[in-house]
Amino acid sequence: MIYELKKDEFYKCKSLVNENIPESVAVVSGNNPGRIFVDNKDYPTTGLIWFKSMDIGFNFIGDCFNTNFNQEIGPFVDKYIKSEAKKIGMDWFEASGGDPDWDRTIHDIFKHKNVETQEQHVYILRERNGITLPAIELPPGYQLVKVSGPLLRSNEIENCSFLHDKILSFWDSIQDFLDKGIGYCIIYHNKIVSFCFSGFITNAFSVTDVETLEEYRRKNLAQIVAVAYLQDCMSRGLIPYWDCMKENLPSNAVAKKVGFEKARNYYVQYFQF
Repeated sequence: MIYELKKDEFYKCKSLVNENIPESVAVVSGNNPGRIFVDNKDYPTTGLIWFKSMDIGFNFIGDCFNTNFNQEIGPFVDKYIKSEAKKIGMDWFEASGGDPDWDRTIHDIFKHKNVETQEQHVYILRERNGITLPAIELPPGYQLVKVSGPLLRSNEIENCSFLHDKILSFWDSIQDFLDKGIGYCIIYHNKIVSFCFSGFITNAFSVTDVETLEEYRRKNLAQIVAVAYLQDCMSRGLIPYWDCMKENLPSNAVAKKVGFEKARNYYVQYFQF
């Protein structure tokens, strides 16, 4: 049987998460929202984390050779998870386990599905490397601003909801983000055109989310806003963590330009509900 844990029970999964997957660590530690489904509600050995952000999906944790869990989680996804996902407009199941054993297990669990695979690249910025991007000046009229309560409540910024909603796709509340996270944005003519902030936070890592509006790309804005965010992360003793698809060439390029080094690859398997 599959059980859903209450938030105050998430600590029971602490030993199951991979410390190199900070998104899962952040959920289990209570920093970021999510749901956790396990094989045993008192002494779990295997589980599935459902992240609030639909950009990330699910992460399998614990023992990938748990036969009972592996037999039950497929039908559970087909019935319960699918129905819950449809309520929030989620049409795809995207999951990873973070290592080759879980990759094989996930494939076996969902072999009856039309499963596709994508490769992800993980970068980290070690303090010893520093930020390698040369200083770049903002174009005239652009302003670099730290994300704050007054900024997000401002009536002068025409698209505050753009950043507001993006933050809430990762965090329980704006205040929760302001208390724990780090963020910067670039404003042009009272419009947020680029941002970089902590999607997830652990004691060691700050997981980076960065975006620039399409019509403002190719102006080095992503690099500029990322540098401000990275400097703040390192001043707090946090390791910036950057995760993107192999095919996302611009994101890979920005990570390398600002000094990130590639830490590992992993695979996400996905199918349509």
